[in-house]
Parts: sequence; structure tokens; C-alpha cells
Amino acid sequence: MKAIRVFIDELTEGLGERKFTKLSDGITKRRYVIAEVFLALGERFSIIEVERETKSLSTLMLFSSTIRIWEPIYEKLLENLVNDSGTWASKSLEMFEYQGIIIKKSKHNSKSIYAKAQVLYEKWIKF
Repeated sequence: MKAIRVFIDELTEGLGERKFTKLSDGITKRRYVIAEVFLALGERFSIIEVERETKSLSTLMLFSSTIRIWEPIYEKLLENLVNDSGTWASKSLEMFEYQGIIIKKSKHNSKSIYAKAQVLYEKWIKF
């Protein structure tokens, strides 16, 4: 691993007013974090985590050996998430897989942080 870049922002409204963009208080905007992991050979993979409360939302891991500009991909993924009411819809994700992006989802559970890290690592190895 060469470097990690992390950024945090708030979800945008998407198409019209969407309930998922705010937390249960109806005021606080839901945030997300994207971590880009740069590997020694010039490749990178990304992890997207979206703030959640009672619903379980999977962590998304992305990899492509051909994509160099990721910002439009992130924007469209998050817009689709909002428009699909907080679901990483298979139909939406397939659109990115057709572009040569490998996508892995990792479900949340109540295991320890070490167990969660192990699951992410195992999914990453399979890229």
C-alpha cells in the first residue's frame, strides 16, 4: 500500500426531495466517507461507507484497472443510492460493472472491528 486518501461529505438531494438524504430527525444531512487506497503498482481501490441509523447499509468496495477519474463514478453511485431510498440496487450497480468496475458489497454485522477488517481484507484480496 502506498497511500490512503479519505474524504467526507453530505449526500445531495438527488432528484427532488428524498427522505434518505437526512437522518431520522429530518434535519441533519446524512454523511458519507470515501477512502481511496493507492497501491504500489499504481492501482487503487475505493471504499464507500454511508452513515446509517436503524437500517443496515453495506459498505461498497470498488476496483478498476482502467478508470482514472473516479469523481463522476462516486457522484452517480451516491445519486443512485439516494434515488433508490438508501439501497445499493443491483440494477444500478450493474451499470458500473459494464464499465469495467468490480464492485463488492460487505454487509454490516455486530462482530468486532477486527472481524470486520478481516472480511474487508478477504474481499479486497479477491479483486
